[in-house]
Amino acid sequence: MIALFREKFSANRQEIIFFFGGQAAGVILSFVLIKLIASAGAVVYGEYILITTLAALAGQLYYGPLQQGFIRSYYETDSGRSGSVYHRLISLFLITGAIVFGVIAILAIGIVIPAGLDLYVPMILLALWFSVSSKFSEFFSGILNAARLRVFNAVMQTSEKLLSVILVYALIAYKEISTGTVIIVLSLPLLIAGYIKSRRTGWRFSLKTDRALLKEKLTKELLTYSLPFVIWGAAMWLQLNGEKWIINAFLTPEDVGYYGLMFALTNAFIAIPSNIINDLFLPLIFKNFSAEGGDRKRGEFYITMSVVSVLLLSAAAFLVFSFAGDWLITFLSTAEYTRYASLLPWLAAGSGLFYAGQALCNKGLAYNRPHLYLYPKVISGIVSVILYYYFIQIYGMTGIIAASVFTGLLYFLLVLIANRKLAA
Repeated sequence: MIALFREKFSANRQEIIFFFGGQAAGVILSFVLIKLIASAGAVVYGEYILITTLAALAGQLYYGPLQQGFIRSYYETDSGRSGSVYHRLISLFLITGAIVFGVIAILAIGIVIPAGLDLYVPMILLALWFSVSSKFSEFFSGILNAARLRVFNAVMQTSEKLLSVILVYALIAYKEISTGTVIIVLSLPLLIAGYIKSRRTGWRFSLKTDRALLKEKLTKELLTYSLPFVIWGAAMWLQLNGEKWIINAFLTPEDVGYYGLMFALTNAFIAIPSNIINDLFLPLIFKNFSAEGGDRKRGEFYITMSVVSVLLLSAAAFLVFSFAGDWLITFLSTAEYTRYASLLPWLAAGSGLFYAGQALCNKGLAYNRPHLYLYPKVISGIVSVILYYYFIQIYGMTGIIAASVFTGLLYFLLVLIANRKLAA
C-alpha cells in the first residue's frame, strides 16, 4: 500500500504539490474572509450564514447530484469535444437550474409577503443570486478535477478567494458592509472564475436542445445515476445546515453568528480538506473502476487512503480546538464570538465522523451502487433534525453539539454496515 502511494506521488509530484499549495492558500484566504465578514457583527454574520445554507440547499438538491453524474460519465463519453452531447447537457443543466430556482424564489416570496414576513424577501433574492453564482463556479471545479486539470483549478480557486477578500475589504474601507453588499460582491468573483473554468473545460454555452438530446443514452444514464444524490442531498442538508435555522428560531440571530463562526472553523479544518481529498481521489477511483484496464485494487487503496486521511484530520482538529479554540475564534473575529468556544472540539468530532462516512461512500459510488446509502443518509438526516429540535429546547447550544456528535457517529456506522453488501 505504501509502495503504491509512493509510486503515485512520484509520478505526479509537481501536480500534487501545486494542488495542495493552492488549496492551502485558499484556506488561509477563507480565514481572512471570515474575519472581515465577522467584523460587521454577529447579526450580519448570522444572516450571511443563513443565506449560504440556502445556497447549500440548492447545491445538495440539484447542482451537486448532477455534478456527480457528469464526473462519473467523464471517462465514458466524448466529454472533451465542444458541442458534444456531454457539453450540450451541461448547458441544459445550467439553464434548467436557473429557471427552477427562479420559480422557487418567486413562490417563496409569494408565501412570505402575505404572511407578514417581508423582511425575508431580500434574503430570498440574495440566496437565489448566490446559489446560481456559487454553484456555477463549483460545478466546473468538479469537471476540471475530473479532467486532471488540478493545477489550473487550484490557481482559479485561489484567485477567486483573493478577489473576494479585496472586495469585502473595500466594503469595510468605504463603510458599506452589510449582508446584501457582502453577498453581491462575493458573487462577482464566483461568476468570473466560473466563466474562465468553463472555457478551460472546452464547454461553450448552447441553447440547442431538442427531444433527441433528452433521449440520448448518456442523458438517461446521467439522470439515473444522479437521482439518488437528490435524496442524499436533502438528508445531508438537514444534518449539516438544518440546525442553523433551528438556532435562529429558538435562540437569536447572534447565536447563529456565534455558531456559524465555529462551524466555519470546523469547515476549514475538516470539511474543506476532506472535500479536497475527495476531489483528489474520486477521479482516480472512478478511473480505476470505470476505464478499460482499470485496477480495482488500486481504486480500493485510494478509498482507504481518503477515509484514513479524514479521520486523521478530525483527530488533529479535535486536539487543536481543545487547546487553542478560544484563541482561534478571537483571532478570526472578536472575543464576542467565544461564547460557546468550549463546545468547538465536539463540533469538530461530529463533523469529522460525518465526513469520514462521506469518504466511505466512495466505495458504493465506485461500484455504481449509490442507492446503498439512501437509508443511512435519510435516517441520519431525519434523526438529526429531531434531536436538534428537542435538544436545543432542553440544553440550548450544548444540545445542538450533542446531537451533531450522535448523528455523525450514527451516519458513520450506518455507512459501514451498508458497505458490507459490497464485494471486497
